[in-house]
Amino acid sequence: MDFLPPSVVNSLPPLHIQVCDWLNAYGEYNKGLVKLGGVSLKTKVKARETIFHELAHWVHLELPGMHPWVQAIKAHFEARTAGEAVVTLGNYAVTGLRDQWWEVYMGRVYNLPEEATHLGVEFPTRNFELLAAPNRFAAVWSKSPEAREDIYLALKGLYP
Repeated sequence: MDFLPPSVVNSLPPLHIQVCDWLNAYGEYNKGLVKLGGVSLKTKVKARETIFHELAHWVHLELPGMHPWVQAIKAHFEARTAGEAVVTLGNYAVTGLRDQWWEVYMGRVYNLPEEATHLGVEFPTRNFELLAAPNRFAAVWSKSPEAREDIYLALKGLYP
């Protein structure tokens, strides 16, 4: 948690982490509870990526909708996906707005009430995952100016 500003961490609710061998997913987040599926713990890299992913949900969904970082993600997501139709995203069998994200899952749309203020739910998660895999971080950073912009917003955007 040292990479997050103390003001952000101190404003978040307590976080509980539970390992659930029965969970048929890498992980899930819901109101202060991270559940890690057994499959996410098969390798150190996948475990770290999943933990960073779910921590990003904790930060993004628990900060108030008017927080500047939450608003910046929402504005970025809206700008990048303006006029796009909801489609199936690649091999994920979920729906979202495709755009040209460096990872298509970043465009996922859930149609949750939280998305009125916290649009782009998977945008920070995929970028936080990069902190767990430095070589992948470097590869994505080198991919395109848009990828660098995404990473910069998701990570640096928390700092005033």
